[in-house]
Amino acid sequence: MVLLRILLIFALFYYLFRLLFRVVLPWFLARRLRKMQEQHGSRFDNFRQQQQKQEGEVTIHTAPKKGHSGSGKVADEGEYVDYEEIK
Repeated sequence: MVLLRILLIFALFYYLFRLLFRVVLPWFLARRLRKMQEQHGSRFDNFRQQQQKQEGEVTIHTAPKKGHSGSGKVADEGEYVDYEEIK
């Protein structure tokens, strides 16, 4: 009798897991994927609206000017790299 009860419990768990992985899990993943697509779409729409400009509008993007560093070099000059020419 105990063996039959254990087999019945295992069968019940087997069918519950089977139901979970065939019905509930795909439903949950599809719902989650749909939410992610909506979020991405709204971000893209916001970005596209920001990028749209009226005809004739000019926008200039510049980096802020940096002052001189402590060594006396201008920050925009870059770094000098010594090299040898190979023939």
